[in-house]
Amino acid sequence: MSFDKRKSFINKFKQKNDNKNGENDTDFENNVFRVTNRLYNESFNTRCTSAPPVEKMLVEDEHINLEELNNEINYAAYYRRNSRNEPRLPPPNFYMLGQSSFPYGDNSNASLVRGAFSSTSSKAPLLSETVNTISIRKTHAPSLLDRIDEDHPYSEKSSEYKGPSRTTTPIGNAMGFESPTPILASIFSDETYKAPPQAQEDSLLKPLYLGFKEDILKFGIKTSSTQDSPFNKNTEFLYNFDQDFLAKTFCIDLSRDQEGSRFIQKRLEEGTEIERIWFLSQIEEAVLELTTDLFGNYVIQKLFDLCVNRQRQEILQRLKGRIVSLSLHMYGCRVIQKVLDMISPLDDIVEELKGNILGLIEDQNGNHVVQKCVEKVENRDFVIKEFEQHACKLAKHRYGCRVIQRLFEFSINNECSKMINLILENTEDLIENQYGNYVIQHLIEHGRNGERGIIMERVINNSYELSTHKFASNVIEKCIVEGNDLDRIKFLEKFVVKKNDKPLLVTMCMDKFANYVVQRLLEVLDVNSKEKFVECVKPYSVELKRSVYAKHITSKIF
Repeated sequence: MSFDKRKSFINKFKQKNDNKNGENDTDFENNVFRVTNRLYNESFNTRCTSAPPVEKMLVEDEHINLEELNNEINYAAYYRRNSRNEPRLPPPNFYMLGQSSFPYGDNSNASLVRGAFSSTSSKAPLLSETVNTISIRKTHAPSLLDRIDEDHPYSEKSSEYKGPSRTTTPIGNAMGFESPTPILASIFSDETYKAPPQAQEDSLLKPLYLGFKEDILKFGIKTSSTQDSPFNKNTEFLYNFDQDFLAKTFCIDLSRDQEGSRFIQKRLEEGTEIERIWFLSQIEEAVLELTTDLFGNYVIQKLFDLCVNRQRQEILQRLKGRIVSLSLHMYGCRVIQKVLDMISPLDDIVEELKGNILGLIEDQNGNHVVQKCVEKVENRDFVIKEFEQHACKLAKHRYGCRVIQRLFEFSINNECSKMINLILENTEDLIENQYGNYVIQHLIEHGRNGERGIIMERVINNSYELSTHKFASNVIEKCIVEGNDLDRIKFLEKFVVKKNDKPLLVTMCMDKFANYVVQRLLEVLDVNSKEKFVECVKPYSVELKRSVYAKHITSKIF
């Protein structure tokens, strides 16, 4: 049905209703809405170009004339032809006052669109000027907006547009808004984002560290950008941002990354002193954080290796007050050990460690720091005093036994004499201990002759019983290796003694622990002693060859 036919039909319908007596305006309007609703529902079977889902652009007056009603019908039909499941053409650009600058040209819908979205049209006044002054009768038939909501139940409810000013369409162009780009958002959080960009430095005034800075930027962008990032296609994109801020961020973030940490360590080795000073200035606020990081701690250690003493002191200032907690940390303890290696003097560090030595010794990480203190600190009294009070306890401890061995290695004069006496008094107990036996072995190897003699005497007297013990057998082996020929002969004499008509040496060859003692003894005996050994076990060769534990011994003597 054409527009002229519809208009003629409505005029006739109105004329007919005017002849009826007693009919009021409300009845007439209801009839018109009912008829026009049928018209636009049945007359349009195809869909034309789409308009954006605009808000309440039309309102009803108390008295609706046909011209206004016609505009309403046209707009309703136009809007109804929208479909959420069909492609939409690019919408017109909306400005603050609802005006449109979209060039529809000679399109048949041009007048309709301009009328619907124009702020100057008398047929479609702006809501901002009329919504508070026009009263809508509740007895009217459903409004256009209500009908739109009924036709599109799954869309948002139509309402008056009260949004902020914008220079793009509701669908919009992302580049029209003043917000961080997706690339920037992928690199920084909202809290750390900074703008505007700084101007590029003049090439003649470029600082000596610029090469390092550019390498950091390139590597950081390469590792942080995604496949569809503009960074992959246009490296000049980085100059849109504050390069100093980017460089500082990348220096810290790359230090925490596995590949980034390796890159920085290598770059620090190849760089100049000025470049290392610049890098340190970038991460100085994050030194403590990097010290406890899985990969960052290697960067801090590398700085201690390469920097001069003044820069090392600057790093140390960031760690002071936390030396104990860092010593207990899995990664922090490595940095503290490096500090003890590279810093001199160590008075400030020692002061923080005093009073915490026992706790550090018994910790899986802290014991390494105490061992390093024993090696590097000249005055080791603060460590030795702790051992003098808890010598046997710490000698039996999993980590304490390591520290006490280190003390024996680096002690001078009679620093550890009191502690050694306590150890010797408990030799038998420590020999059979899982960790204490290592302390006794260490004294045998590194102790003075007098200390070694005391241990040898006590071990030889109980050599058979100790040789069959899981942990004590290790001490017997150490005594045989570190002892002299006379000591070895004493051991052999103890082993050839018969018990139950069989030499102890034969029984030891078939024991799961003692057979190792016999093998070690056979390796170091002189010729005469070795002949005596063979004569002792030869009568039992058949029995020995049947033993799983004796096969290594029989293969050497038979």
